[in-house]
Amino acid sequence: METTNDNQEQSVAEPPAKLSVENVDVDFLPIIYDIIKGIERDPHDATQKTSGGPQDISQKVIELHKKLELAKEQVNNFFFFLIYSFEIIQVLTLGIALVHFSLNPRELPKRIISSFIPPLGNIEYRKVYVDFLGPLIAVFLLALILQCGHLNKHQLATLDTSPSLVLAYYILIMPLMCLLLAKMGQSNLDAAQIISLIGYALYGHVFTISICYLLGGESNHYLFFFFMIIFGGTSCLRIVIILLITIPKPVARLFVCSFVSIFHLLFLIFIHYGYMHQTFIFGKNHYKL
Repeated sequence: METTNDNQEQSVAEPPAKLSVENVDVDFLPIIYDIIKGIERDPHDATQKTSGGPQDISQKVIELHKKLELAKEQVNNFFFFLIYSFEIIQVLTLGIALVHFSLNPRELPKRIISSFIPPLGNIEYRKVYVDFLGPLIAVFLLALILQCGHLNKHQLATLDTSPSLVLAYYILIMPLMCLLLAKMGQSNLDAAQIISLIGYALYGHVFTISICYLLGGESNHYLFFFFMIIFGGTSCLRIVIILLITIPKPVARLFVCSFVSIFHLLFLIFIHYGYMHQTFIFGKNHYKL
């Protein structure tokens, strides 16, 4: 599979040589000890050596001053290295954010349409577009629609769990599990590609639920499953085909694709009947009050 990225790479200056606390020269404590012993030495004591005079102490003071200046310079370089490293991390983080959240508005509709087309034939549809702006818009729209359906649902059929919380669980668990299973199958897809792939697949949920809601057919099972096949099924099929292409192990293909497709479609069924269907009650033998 091919991966596209619309932003240019930013060059960052090389950091200074690596510094650490161990590199700081603190070998001036023996000199201080010698100076103190020289000051406290009794000049009338004949057992003391003649080399411990004022000149020797002055020489050690000068040496101590040089050692302190050197240690000061090394400590300043060490803190400069920490500050410089922190600035580099900030620049890299900002660069990654700009790369994944910068998108030409004209490209967004094309990427949404391509999320429903299997990656076969045309090279444009075989690309795995990597950006987080499109998936973020899909999550926002889906949360908004689910919240509207949750407010209009019958009081006795309303779930206690917020739809935004359920959606948050999905967008955290689904990409993580898909990434782990794909890596176990030796897939060459990275985390950004999987997040973008699953995020754009949420537009199948958005279109299915929004169309049923606008047509007033959220209680019509046939209408829901029809649009689920049209939008949810095609978006799920694209994910499955890409995983089949990128995973070399046959057993891993079966396991990963089965998990992703079942979890993806069951989530759509759950949010429809849990938050959009006005009278459906989970755990009951009937679905109308």
